Amino acid sequence: MATSKEQIHQEEEHVRVRNELDVDPSKCSICLFPLPKFSNSNKCKQCLEKIEAIPTGFQFEVAGTERKEFECPICLCIIRNATELPCEHLMCKDCLEHYEKGQIDKSEREGREKAEFSCSVCMTPYQVKEKTPVRSTDRMIQTTLPIKCLQKNCVWTGCIMDYEEHQNRHCNFVVIRCPYYDLGCLTQMERAKLPVHNQAKRPIHDSLLLTAVSAFTIERKGFKLKMDEQNRKIESLQGLYETTIKRCENLEKDNLQLKQRVQRQDEAIRDIKSSLFEMQGNVDSSSDLDSLKKDLGNQSKEVKNLKTFAEQTSRLHKTFSHPDIQDVFTYLLPDQYEANNEIKQWKLLTEEVTAKPIDQDCEYLKTLKDSIVRYQGTIYPAKWKTRLTKWRKYIDYGVNVCCYVKLFLYKNSRKFSLKVFKTTDEFDRTVAKSNKWCKHSNDTASYFDWKQLILYVAIFAKDFEDAYIVNWEDVNDTKSVATDGRIVPVEEAFVSNGYIIFSIL
Repeated sequence: MATSKEQIHQEEEHVRVRNELDVDPSKCSICLFPLPKFSNSNKCKQCLEKIEAIPTGFQFEVAGTERKEFECPICLCIIRNATELPCEHLMCKDCLEHYEKGQIDKSEREGREKAEFSCSVCMTPYQVKEKTPVRSTDRMIQTTLPIKCLQKNCVWTGCIMDYEEHQNRHCNFVVIRCPYYDLGCLTQMERAKLPVHNQAKRPIHDSLLLTAVSAFTIERKGFKLKMDEQNRKIESLQGLYETTIKRCENLEKDNLQLKQRVQRQDEAIRDIKSSLFEMQGNVDSSSDLDSLKKDLGNQSKEVKNLKTFAEQTSRLHKTFSHPDIQDVFTYLLPDQYEANNEIKQWKLLTEEVTAKPIDQDCEYLKTLKDSIVRYQGTIYPAKWKTRLTKWRKYIDYGVNVCCYVKLFLYKNSRKFSLKVFKTTDEFDRTVAKSNKWCKHSNDTASYFDWKQLILYVAIFAKDFEDAYIVNWEDVNDTKSVATDGRIVPVEEAFVSNGYIIFSIL
């Protein structure tokens, strides 16, 4: 197995000589493994990773005769991050560290306690702490050493520091993409041939540009509609928030007033008891005593009712004030609903209020009980369809939220087609082919065929196992959907007011 870049390149040359043919551009030049269809390299991913894992210096050809003077004896390239050994030989910092790591691994395999290091030129032993970085030599190599351009036909010479600007802006032999690459022109050419390409392909470029502008216009309209819808939602939520704040403030005031009333009732009871003790010696008849006992019993009953009202009102206020009360995303599914602590507390409160008998003569307890019973349908609703409808109002059309997507079937359509792409390039190319597609997000697009009344959906999902449509009535009854674009019927149970919700898992 090759252990350095020089050996890897020797293996590549050996394969070429052995086959006595030019390297097949569709195969890796080292291991001859087939390359991906749109690969920009003549080597496979595994060989490139093996090469990149081995450190190296600057892989330029020196324009003069000084190459040997500044050549790293390990990687045989121009020295990068020059490091001097005690024997005064220079090498790349990363090459030395790679060599030292190999020596340490070797000593561990052989059971030796300490690794031995020696210069690759004169074999003089050294210790790691004896190495010295030579920054002045680095600056001299990168600013004064003349090098040639890596492109075969380019005659440019200059210093390493200037090479990047030359390659990115001036070299006419660097292979670049067409400026319209992202719009659909996938041609790659040398920079010098770009004007000729632009002139020859101008009609195609104009067509791609017009298609992109048309798609952007449609997408802009979609974004505007989405922004308007979001603004309406924000206004609605702001109104709901203000109403909730006012309701909480009123509950706090009521709670304070109730506490004050309880305190006054306690004081009244204490006064009655005190008066009762004082009057015990002066009571002439049993009727007066019975009347006092009855009044005392009524007062105790009123205090008990007030305490019950205050305790239940406080728990109701705690539920209203929780920030996640409207966040149906956190308790949509049954397992989420059952595990939510706030919902458990709310269910405990409603069960206690509905099961526990109250004083029918106490109007405020009856009103509170009726209110809590009515709130059961709006606060943490137990019915699946109610939660799903509430969740549907807060998600955007065609946007993937927690693996769920909301879409709309027009004109009582009951046909649906889903195509799932595993790469963004494949997804973008399909959507860009026709302006009939409306792209709702980076990974979702759709269009409605008004003649056949079919909703077509395209979605990007890199890793998925299944796709299904949600049943509005039964959470356990889902409809599996093909992901290859086949048209499937959608039954009534899977549609609510024209909306369907499907999931990609």
